[in-house]
Amino acid sequence: MATNKNRNTVRARNVPLEYSFESVKDVICRRFEASEKTTITCKITLAPTCTDDGETQTAIIKFSPSMPSFLSRLSEKREQIEVKGSRDIDIDQDFYGLTQLYPTHGSRIPLDIIAVTGLNGHAFGSWTGGKDRMWLRDFLCEDEYLKACRTMIFGYNAKLKDQAVHMTRDYVRSFLEELRKARKTREERNRPIVFLGHSFGGILIAHALVKAREKDDGSLVKATHAFLFFGVPHRGISLSDVTKMVKDLDYPPQREKLVNEIIESSSGINPIMESFINMTMGKKIVSFYETRMTRAVAKNEDGSYGRSGEYIEVVKEPSARFYLPHQIEEAIPVDGDHSTMVKFASSADDTYQSVRNYLRGYLESFGFTSGSSFASRNVHDPSDSHHAVAEGLVAHFAHTPEPLDQALRLAADLGLVVEALCLLRKGARPNFWDTEPRPLGALSSHSATISGPRWKIKSNGDIMGPGETAIFRAAVRNHKHVVELLLQWQADPNLAAESGKTPLHEAASCGHLALVQLLLEHRADPNARDSMWESTPLHDAARAGTTAVALLHRYHADLNAQLKFSRDTPLHLAVREGHEEVVYFLLEKNANPVPTNKSGRRPVHDAARAGNISLVGWLLERDRKGETDPRDNRGWTPMHEAAYGGHNDVVWLLLRRGADGNAALRDGRRAVDLAKERGHGETRKLILASTAGE
Repeated sequence: MATNKNRNTVRARNVPLEYSFESVKDVICRRFEASEKTTITCKITLAPTCTDDGETQTAIIKFSPSMPSFLSRLSEKREQIEVKGSRDIDIDQDFYGLTQLYPTHGSRIPLDIIAVTGLNGHAFGSWTGGKDRMWLRDFLCEDEYLKACRTMIFGYNAKLKDQAVHMTRDYVRSFLEELRKARKTREERNRPIVFLGHSFGGILIAHALVKAREKDDGSLVKATHAFLFFGVPHRGISLSDVTKMVKDLDYPPQREKLVNEIIESSSGINPIMESFINMTMGKKIVSFYETRMTRAVAKNEDGSYGRSGEYIEVVKEPSARFYLPHQIEEAIPVDGDHSTMVKFASSADDTYQSVRNYLRGYLESFGFTSGSSFASRNVHDPSDSHHAVAEGLVAHFAHTPEPLDQALRLAADLGLVVEALCLLRKGARPNFWDTEPRPLGALSSHSATISGPRWKIKSNGDIMGPGETAIFRAAVRNHKHVVELLLQWQADPNLAAESGKTPLHEAASCGHLALVQLLLEHRADPNARDSMWESTPLHDAARAGTTAVALLHRYHADLNAQLKFSRDTPLHLAVREGHEEVVYFLLEKNANPVPTNKSGRRPVHDAARAGNISLVGWLLERDRKGETDPRDNRGWTPMHEAAYGGHNDVVWLLLRRGADGNAALRDGRRAVDLAKERGHGETRKLILASTAGE
């Protein structure tokens, strides 16, 4: 049922860009009755209009304690206020289409957050909790990280009493058109998206993504990173009370048809939802499910309807979950009913904190961090103590060649950004690298002296390797601000150490996402090869299992690059190390699922050897030729690997997919023989049972 929380909240569109809060307030208050000017207050939020290329603003206005009289008929028709020339500010209460909730902070928008409400809901009010807190606006705009995101809500006419003929397909088309208008530029189309869907809103999101793929709108599907679903029905929803109300009140017959369509489409995993599930590889789903019963819609004594009936489960837990692998889907219980599960009165609410943490985590995976950059830090006037430390670093290398340059390398390794600036100003070369390994050293602070802190340098620390520049050492230690400083001083991010590794190799393998982003933005080569194995940063990230793979892909890293000797691809390495999340991502981004290395092995061989049924299943599904028995150079198939390890579930899956249980090695041994040799009796029985008739 629709919420009343939006009762005194309106949206004003087409507000001129030059208008401030006070300008909007003045335009609105001039329409007040004389008595209302002292009794009604308004709270205004101004944000760019997200669907007109930023040519106007949109205001969200909350009146208290009631709506002014000139807007008393707003539920029936919109209101226009002429402000200049032929331009009118258009005021409505429905919030149809996309609405940006607050202005973003920062120079770059890292993420679009788009929320869609359910049947008979309200785009703004359905997310509003106690004390009129619309958390998508009021909480996110104050979050240190999330205030940089463009947060939008989508509204559509799902009012059951309206004389309307909408069906799901109509809402989907409207939604896609609004997304098209809001994501016109190349930067916007490539910007990651997280969708939030409540109840039918989640179904609408899923249908829209499937429709977008059918229309070859690959950018929308590719940009989608995650879904937060709240009580979204995949296997049934209790709407019998709503159906009864629609019939009893003689609502338009098309609305009863819409309710029945929702009941039917959510009764089980239908073909559209199957298509959606197939698109989720490499994406994230968080399925929130209600744990409190909801009052059914019932007829009151005055003939009206409200949620005053018996308690029912609108969407049960099994229906609210896909039951996908945990690398894709997580299920979270909510201490609320079907309506209150998306209404948070406080930022301390447990469910809100879960939502916030997931959103922050997604930002981190894109390499976005809060806080100021080096450029905004006040380091232009180093203190005497900073100069003293810089001089101490130089003195430490007094008996080595190029002490000033060596000192810069050490400052970079230790994260001494201001001291590094001092050394650069003295003439230290940012691209210097040594041909000899040097003691790294370590600094420790003690009591103050007349010249500032006393610093002691120990020479028994780690070793700075030959060929390692200052930016390389800073990357190893994840000193982002030092890297930023060095880049400003024209440090080359592609200078490799003697090992052939670049700073990007190091940052990617360690999962230093913000640093990976910074280096890529400054033209670090995502396909650089080291000198020994010809490993790329993507190889290193895949082997380590870090989410840097996503950033590297965004900057056109070669997903199918092969190592020099083994001919392994990043997919080989991720599978071998069991990094399922990386495997899913690579497959989703169309990495070759059947690459062959020097040993003739495909990733599915290693997945079967490890007994990882999830990876085996994904790899087989992605093989367009449907080969279940590829042989490596020794003649081994995935079936041989699984039988040798006694991995019954993998053996069963392979047999079910048509693998040959009787395939023989060069010495004549079959999978059943390998199982017997290894003492895997159950595995042997499983294979024999499937091959008995052959």
